[in-house]
Amino acid sequence: MPRIPTALARLLARPPSLPNVCSKPLSALTSSFQRSLLPRVTPSIPSLLFRHIPQPSILAGFLPQVQLRFAQRGMEYQPSQRVRKRRHGFLARKRTPSGRKVIAKRREKKRHFLTH
Repeated sequence: MPRIPTALARLLARPPSLPNVCSKPLSALTSSFQRSLLPRVTPSIPSLLFRHIPQPSILAGFLPQVQLRFAQRGMEYQPSQRVRKRRHGFLARKRTPSGRKVIAKRREKKRHFLTH
């Protein structure tokens, strides 16, 4: 996991400073108003991520933790001949009425393999 430099982490952990509009003269207010009409660059994504964390000192050298909703995929299929035959084999098909229909339909279509 890449690390954020400590100087950048301190900068991101600092709350954003808001300008004190009331103490400025009227000319400064109009120019700031004109600037506000221009497209404004929003705060960077990491500063938005750090904003909701109450203790930023904990995260001094780390990236923000992302919530994982699901486990990692990719290890589901562990093939076993015994399980495959028990589940999809000829004897398993013959045991149930719907399984017998499957075999009949496959015979009707002249399938080379009826079941596993």
